[in-house]
Amino acid sequence: MDSLNPAELSYKPSTGVARVHTTPVVTATEDNLKGYGRIVPGDPKNFPIEIVPWPAQGRRPIDKNTGDQGGVTEGTFTGWWSGDTLYASNEAVNDRYLFGWSEFPEQARANGPTTPRQHALLWRANYHPDGGQMFWPIKGQPFAVPLALPGDDVTPEKFTAFVCDGSCGLYVHPNVWHGPIIPLEDRVELLDRIRTALARPGVNGVLGTPDILEDLLLLGALDDKVVIGSMNRGGLAGTSFEIDDRFTAYDADSIALAGYEGGKMLLRIDPDDPGTVATLESCGNAVAQLASRRVMAMVEPFISHRVDGRVRNDLTPEAMIRAMTVAAGLGTTSAYTWLKVPIVADMERVMAATTLPALILGGEVTDDAEGAYSSWSKALQLPTVQGLVIGRSLLYPARGSVADAVDRAVSLL
Repeated sequence: MDSLNPAELSYKPSTGVARVHTTPVVTATEDNLKGYGRIVPGDPKNFPIEIVPWPAQGRRPIDKNTGDQGGVTEGTFTGWWSGDTLYASNEAVNDRYLFGWSEFPEQARANGPTTPRQHALLWRANYHPDGGQMFWPIKGQPFAVPLALPGDDVTPEKFTAFVCDGSCGLYVHPNVWHGPIIPLEDRVELLDRIRTALARPGVNGVLGTPDILEDLLLLGALDDKVVIGSMNRGGLAGTSFEIDDRFTAYDADSIALAGYEGGKMLLRIDPDDPGTVATLESCGNAVAQLASRRVMAMVEPFISHRVDGRVRNDLTPEAMIRAMTVAAGLGTTSAYTWLKVPIVADMERVMAATTLPALILGGEVTDDAEGAYSSWSKALQLPTVQGLVIGRSLLYPARGSVADAVDRAVSLL
């Protein structure tokens, strides 16, 4: 999208100040959002929005039964990067914004192609004293929102940026300060981060959907790399059919035709969801079809349950052992089957439950990067663990550059 005409902007941005405060970045959870807001796990239309009386100012009270008649409004809120500048439009109130930059505003480009960025420099925040506000990603896009607890003495040091992975929404309580919605998946930036990771010594491959792999192929980033195609993408996050994970991306024929080394499938087993049986059958067929072409079948298994309307993976040792043993039995042969598994408690006992080769997945982005590296290092000492398949944790590290994060992970191998 293009830049906005300055005359269209609802608020004129402040510039000329060169002091920057780095805000902590955390993955949003119900626990760390306490006091700020809530995770919105299911249908956003069924989520209650708080309406509270307008706060009294000074000695004059608000008249009884007044101050809370504002009602609820909704509309599409769109944020985008143009050049080095973050713009947004809000259909609910018909406003247009310039929210920030990836460079100091005096040097930032207002339009043109986006470029790789390590941060967003934001200049404003606000709060709503008489009602809550909910943000829901219509297309499952990940986003971040800076929040600070209520109070007129707010300063940049009091903000924390909460990241949502696109599978849920974020609700903000009345009076809580919030900055702008920051879109995290700029396509050009994502591709650049992947290319940076693939160019680091010791990184020998990539796993992705057809659109990502084809872009990387056109960019010449897949030469001499191991390529694994993602196969089942039909179980969209937040839907009623999420567990019925249909094969809507690669199939065995297209993987073999492309000359890729294998196909990856997600297998979530929910004992209470009838959609599980279709996914089990589809994964079993895919394992057999890949094996018949002598290419890897990478299975990522979980025992899953719906909690407050949202699919949650059970990461207990017992659940992972059960999921792995089910995955190992899929297909006409396990000769080409690999497992993709998370770090859980008691990894030695968990991995002793299978003789199949395994790769460690990265999981959620965490502030405790050293803790993640330590857990990966310990897992790599186990005899069946053959390497790492880390995505967002290295492409969007909480601190530092992509190259530094990738090099640190490679040093564990």
